[in-house]
Amino acid sequence: MEFLAQVFEVILWAVFLYWLVKRVSGWLSGRSGRPPEVHRQPPAPTKTLHRDPVCGTYVSEDISRRLDEGGTTLHFCSDQCRMRYLARQNRSARA
Repeated sequence: MEFLAQVFEVILWAVFLYWLVKRVSGWLSGRSGRPPEVHRQPPAPTKTLHRDPVCGTYVSEDISRRLDEGGTTLHFCSDQCRMRYLARQNRSARA
């Protein structure tokens, strides 16, 4: 029984030393000792979103309907929102 306990202890020490040597050699070679991580592509650059002043939808510059007014550019999600905005501006200008 004592012989089996000694064999078990030697096996445990051998496994521990193997793990330790592997870790230290990984550190010395510049590797972390872990499998290489999956190289992910960097996230795509985010596009600036603009809020439609009529309905509140956020829309990208690429697909927005633009209106230059008073030195600023307004972005609309659709032609309908753009027309509604212009109609409101005409009504307020007449009042």
